[in-house]
Amino acid sequence: MRAGDTVFGALLLLWGPGSLTLLSVCEGSPEGGFRPELVEVHNRSVLRCLDRCSQKSLCPCVHPGCQEPQAGEWTSSPYKLAVSVVYLEDRKGPGLQINFSLAPDANLLYVNKTVIEISMADRRHCVTLQYTGRFTAQVNHRGEPWSFSYIACMTVKPGQSLSISLYNMPYGYQPLTRTLQLPDCENPLMKEYAGELCPAILIHSRLSQGVLNVSYSSSLADPSYLVWLCVWNAHFCSSEDVSPLAAPVEVAGRENSVIFHNVTALPCLCVRVISKMSGPHHEGQDCPFRAHFHLDVKVQPGPSSLLLQLSGFPRPCSLLLQTLLLHTDRGSGLLINLTQPQNILVSGPHSQEFPLPPSLLYSWPVCI
Repeated sequence: MRAGDTVFGALLLLWGPGSLTLLSVCEGSPEGGFRPELVEVHNRSVLRCLDRCSQKSLCPCVHPGCQEPQAGEWTSSPYKLAVSVVYLEDRKGPGLQINFSLAPDANLLYVNKTVIEISMADRRHCVTLQYTGRFTAQVNHRGEPWSFSYIACMTVKPGQSLSISLYNMPYGYQPLTRTLQLPDCENPLMKEYAGELCPAILIHSRLSQGVLNVSYSSSLADPSYLVWLCVWNAHFCSSEDVSPLAAPVEVAGRENSVIFHNVTALPCLCVRVISKMSGPHHEGQDCPFRAHFHLDVKVQPGPSSLLLQLSGFPRPCSLLLQTLLLHTDRGSGLLINLTQPQNILVSGPHSQEFPLPPSLLYSWPVCI
């Protein structure tokens, strides 16, 4: 991206807790957007997660934790990443199966490890797959790319958002990253796998000409419920911090409906149905319009800074994001942090300036 005769070499990462996980803005693509992939749920049961990958003769062991890339010539990234949900019998819940292939190029001869990092709003899971020896050819004996499968030793939650990044060692490179959305409890297989992780109260909301019809069904024995109309604050569709828009409506029956008038389709609007019995899983929440917006991201270069411009998320809603500015080293191809992660609270149009050090002026042009 050029501003007069100035070229910046930087990568701007933008992510947020909950469903908005990762976003980058690159040269040639001045606008960014949130486009998570929906993960498929497979009708497959796995006895237990593995401490090795699928080809035990090639990667007999998996080490917990991430290893940082070394300085040196770059190593190409994995490709053809596919993620699915399976049932883990030993953990009694849904888990992730990660399938990937190694790029069939000359750099494969130097690959000795693959790092898999799974990032979620509440935790981070990281492992390193170590290969035995070196790959003697760019493809296997069938003429196909070397492919592997790994089942993570962790359970996931319905409707959860996550990002998965893979990079090869020893030198690493810009990682292969996917932003993913897990199916919620309306998916029959996910509901079966998740068990108690699925709420006992299911909610359906429908808006027509300012009238919001909320219906719910509950598997609890409680005959009385409170229905709230609210907005979530900062954290994407989170029930931890919400503000009520009206007094709760008390209703009776394990199945019922409530009508709210003069309702606007805000992305932060939420509906909560709470059992009057105390106990875990005695609450259901629905964010019916959370996908009805597009977060537009533009980066405007200046003489010594980058101006981040965000729009598309309307007031009175607010959304907490984090940004991180990185630079790709011209010699090694490694990503180097230029800033610490910064929190940005977005409510309506927002601008944020990122000063750049003098060393980046007239630098190698890469993603912004």
